[in-house]
Amino acid sequence: MGIRRSNSTQPDEGANGTGGLGPGAGPMGPRAKVQPKPGGGKGLMAGLRRSWIRRRPARPVPRLPQYSGAPGWRAVNRTAAVLLIAAFCFVYGFAYSLFAPALLPLFTLPLALLGLLVVWALPDNHHPPVRPLEWLFFAFFASLALWPDYLAVSLPGLPWITMLRLTGFPMAFTLLLCASTSKDFRRELGRAIAAAPVFVFLVGGFVLIQLASIALSADKGFSIQKFIIAQTNWTAVFFIALYLFRKPGRLQNWAVTLWAMAIVVSLLAVWEFRLGHVPWAGHIPSFLKIEDPSVAKTLAGQMRAYTNRYRAQATFGTSLGLAEYLAFAMPFILELIFGRQPQWLRVAAAASLPLLLLAVVLTNARLGLIGCLMSFFLYGLVFALRRWRYNKSSLLGPAVALGYPALCCAAMGATLLIPRLHVMILGGGAQKASTTARFEQYSLGIPKILHNPFGYGIGMAAQTLDYHPFGQLTIDTYYISIALEYGVLGFIWYYGMVALAIFTASEKALRLSPDGGKDEQFLAPLAIALINFLVIKSVFSQQDNHPIVYMMMGAVVALSSRLAPVGKRAPAAKASPAPAIAAESPAGLR
Repeated sequence: MGIRRSNSTQPDEGANGTGGLGPGAGPMGPRAKVQPKPGGGKGLMAGLRRSWIRRRPARPVPRLPQYSGAPGWRAVNRTAAVLLIAAFCFVYGFAYSLFAPALLPLFTLPLALLGLLVVWALPDNHHPPVRPLEWLFFAFFASLALWPDYLAVSLPGLPWITMLRLTGFPMAFTLLLCASTSKDFRRELGRAIAAAPVFVFLVGGFVLIQLASIALSADKGFSIQKFIIAQTNWTAVFFIALYLFRKPGRLQNWAVTLWAMAIVVSLLAVWEFRLGHVPWAGHIPSFLKIEDPSVAKTLAGQMRAYTNRYRAQATFGTSLGLAEYLAFAMPFILELIFGRQPQWLRVAAAASLPLLLLAVVLTNARLGLIGCLMSFFLYGLVFALRRWRYNKSSLLGPAVALGYPALCCAAMGATLLIPRLHVMILGGGAQKASTTARFEQYSLGIPKILHNPFGYGIGMAAQTLDYHPFGQLTIDTYYISIALEYGVLGFIWYYGMVALAIFTASEKALRLSPDGGKDEQFLAPLAIALINFLVIKSVFSQQDNHPIVYMMMGAVVALSSRLAPVGKRAPAAKASPAPAIAAESPAGLR
């Protein structure tokens, strides 16, 4: 007896993975109806739900749209693409044979653009390399102060391969990788940017000013190198700090690292002062030696003119760079001493303070002493104002705050009347030459700025000023450097950005309650260190410590995103009456 086939028009359920057979279906006929389970509506609804799930049509598999052109045009397009790539490679190789190694950095631009395109096209990743980004950030920070920048590998036609670049370029690439492949990373970064959109707009606008200044440069290859280094050491560092310092405890770790590195370089400065030269002079491996007059001058040491007094510089290129670093670190060390820190950390920071002050004195740099004195005065003023604001019963806060004008007048009088203090801060006959040189640079630079108010290109300040009193090209004030490189607009934009960071950090530090977070307590040191930066840059033009400045500005924006504005609490939600649920209405049971 043969098997009778059903002529039923029921849809075939083999496509749903059941092979046409399911619960209640026999092998000889159509599928039986689903019987409700005993127990009321619950079994009936469950059975209907299972039946709906089985009968729901499967979603089509997503496919990429196919090219609908004619087969002949496909071959033409493919051939044209191959010919264009071959022509580009021919021109690229011919130009490389003519201009390398003189213009070798320019030939890396197509490879860099191709790498950026590949990073942009990467798919989203739920586990971005955030931890490697943090490690590279702190490695970059450590190499900034602990490794001399003139100990590097020098290859023909390439910039110096320094420790700062070995950590900075992977750090910037990891930042691009996280931003391209992680939606959570972009969301977190966007929250931080939303807290201070004007400041981030200023940072991005300054990048555009730097890029536009390349067109005005007389040496565009050199300016391109400076632009790439600036985006790696400044802009990328700012956005990484903006992301990392939103996490609790990261800023405190950064401040402790800054203090620990200050102790190391201070010990090296004392050792160097006793030797009369840097300790590693004469012990540098051959692959790290750079045959350059500036490096030879740095290894030989620096002496103050007319005094024959050695000036310690430790791992920095000049004694002024070491003094600037210690002036930046001093406000954070004061916070570690007087802030809400563990007892052992406060004692250790207080014990290290004499060593750091000794290192500042050994640099024989007036800017270091001025920065340290400003740190003490401003930190005491912030402490008094906050105590006056939040502890009305204490007389210490108002007494110190109201007595600060008299204290400042006494300090200025002591500076003018005590000869040794006058020489250390304002300078004497031995420092007259450097003071005169700075006035000469202002007299040379201002007419050139007025002649071309749009600037002469990034990295071209010293060449434009053309000041070489001792046979070596030099420029001593960063105010003239910024105006010569980026013009009047760049000068206002750059220092307006720093001034906005100072205002934001100061305002939030004064409004911060005493029981605020430990990271937020560093808002006052951030403002004081940035004030030191503005003062020091009037007499010092080198950019050794500028990544620290961008880290501090990123920390200000990150802490601003973590603090709610005082006095502007979110309005309480109005209590709305609960909707009445009608027991007899089926809609009320939803």
